[in-house]
Amino acid sequence: MNQNVNRKFQKSYREVSNTPSYTQGVIYNNQYINPYQFTMAHPLENSQPNLHPSNSQFVRNTQQMIEEPIQIPEQGLCKQLFTAIYKAIVGEATAIDFYTRLVKLAPDQKHKADILHALEDEKKHLKNFTALYTKLTGQIPIYTVEPVQFESYKEGLEMAYRNELEAYEDYRDVYLMTQDLKVRDVFLLGYTDEIEHAIRFGFLKQSL
Repeated sequence: MNQNVNRKFQKSYREVSNTPSYTQGVIYNNQYINPYQFTMAHPLENSQPNLHPSNSQFVRNTQQMIEEPIQIPEQGLCKQLFTAIYKAIVGEATAIDFYTRLVKLAPDQKHKADILHALEDEKKHLKNFTALYTKLTGQIPIYTVEPVQFESYKEGLEMAYRNELEAYEDYRDVYLMTQDLKVRDVFLLGYTDEIEHAIRFGFLKQSL
């Protein structure tokens, strides 16, 4: 598997025994929800590559980049930050491809609506991360997407749920890594949306 793919669509780099010491729940349908209450499936392995140019319909509009200067962090953190943004771009592009196919298998309008909601958020994230990367590096990112493979709607939904939880943790970690408000805003939006998607998918899983 492409090593540049966001952990959102590959095995966690955390050791299995090193589980989070805390979780952050949210209010959903007037309930406090701990997203880790749902059973997590194993992530996908051995998918096939597919070219996904960065000037696609999802990212071609880069003129809405952050106008104010961004404070570049120290050199060591700078490399980590650029790598994290690039991986986020690939992860979001992979999610767009994944959810575009998964929604076609949705069993009812509720499932379809929640997947489409997540799909639209991922398009927004991809645009934001691409603009941020271009602003920081002066380059438009070029990458490939490895399509997520799944045998059934239930398996795909389980994978989507796990992937959203992992993306939430990744984006939260990057948010805590930098003090630059422009960068933090992009990752804050990303991780708050991803945990919402995980909760939505968790309820969908329980309804099957």
